[in-house]
Amino acid sequence: MGGEDAMESERIARITRQAFLKTPLFQGFTDIRRRPQIKLQAILMSLFAMPLFGMRSLLSNDREARSAHYKALFACRRRMVASDSTCARVLRWLDPGQLRSFLQSFLGDFDRRGLLRKRLCPSGRLRRLGILDGSYMGGHWQVTLCLPGRIN
Repeated sequence: MGGEDAMESERIARITRQAFLKTPLFQGFTDIRRRPQIKLQAILMSLFAMPLFGMRSLLSNDREARSAHYKALFACRRRMVASDSTCARVLRWLDPGQLRSFLQSFLGDFDRRGLLRKRLCPSGRLRRLGILDGSYMGGHWQVTLCLPGRIN
């Protein structure tokens, strides 16, 4: 990787860290581990970012978690951000109520930004739109909700 590419990657990592990792997105989750070596927020953010990076499995996240650019994104000095087995273990003990609250916490912001209701055509009525998909992967349920709208 050339000098300019490395500087650009570091710039993207810094912006992403400020936008996502420093925001207390996952503050509502209880970490039951006694002496965690990896912050729960980093593990959950790694899982949360999987679709953004086009990852479809915990194994692909595991491979990416070892790369220099991914570790830079999380300001990680360890060998990797979080392994696939760590992610799977954390997903098993997360409280379903806390997960539900986390997902519902986005609704107010989506509503304020007018993302919950859209016109399908200029003269049409406002409609509520969403894409909900679920799957059973690796012993745990995965549910994804995608609402339409511009993202900046």
